[in-house]
Amino acid sequence: MKAELPLSIETITQYVLENRNLDYTPGRKSVYSNFGYALLGLVVEKASGRPYESYVIEQVLNPLGIYDMHLGKSLPDNRFENEVHYYGLKGEREVLSSFGTGERVPKYYGGNSIETLGAAGGWVATPTELMKLIVAIDGFDLRGDILSRESIQEMTKSSRWIRPFGWTGTDNNGYWWRTGTLSGTSALLKREQNGLSWVLIINTTPKYGARFPVQINKTMIKGLATIDDWPTYDLFDYYEPKSMKSNLLTFNN
Repeated sequence: MKAELPLSIETITQYVLENRNLDYTPGRKSVYSNFGYALLGLVVEKASGRPYESYVIEQVLNPLGIYDMHLGKSLPDNRFENEVHYYGLKGEREVLSSFGTGERVPKYYGGNSIETLGAAGGWVATPTELMKLIVAIDGFDLRGDILSRESIQEMTKSSRWIRPFGWTGTDNNGYWWRTGTLSGTSALLKREQNGLSWVLIINTTPKYGARFPVQINKTMIKGLATIDDWPTYDLFDYYEPKSMKSNLLTFNN
């Protein structure tokens, strides 16, 4: 392509359309595709006439009370104010920078191009913000959904050859889950049939890689089974207590 680094999703799209064939006849089966979701981001831009990030923030996130969710950046100097630091495995090898500098950098800080990932999983968010999104598409009646019941059913149905939309997997028992793993981070979201949903995000490369969510799921199942009484108030209404510094005791050495 003779394109300068970092590559844009438009350049990658042009390359795929000119040099790759479809893996199978559309409609016969489906597989997860980062490129497919990045392409969907371009479709959103074309249909809305707006930048993908701006459209999602204004039309989807802000109306749900989500105000601190953004598309991430690759380099540590471009972290958002509330964004964590990311860490890799001990001894993890460095790779060539995706920015074309010739430097060898950590995968999680310049090796992977988060800007190119974009709509395919480049969002930075807290677990609370993700939960606000989940309860808006979970199909339960406690909070109103932003999708119709028919759309949610279409999104979550799956078979041997057809995967659900957006979710990593669903089953006939009402469990839906979404995983995500990159160097420096891993996430697992789960919607359970009993009305419970939960999110776990870490800022470290998991030792078990893509198998890490399986270990977390087992741990969460055991932990949730020990809880008999759940809070009756809306956890999204929780707020941090005012400073208690005046009541703290001071000890001298």
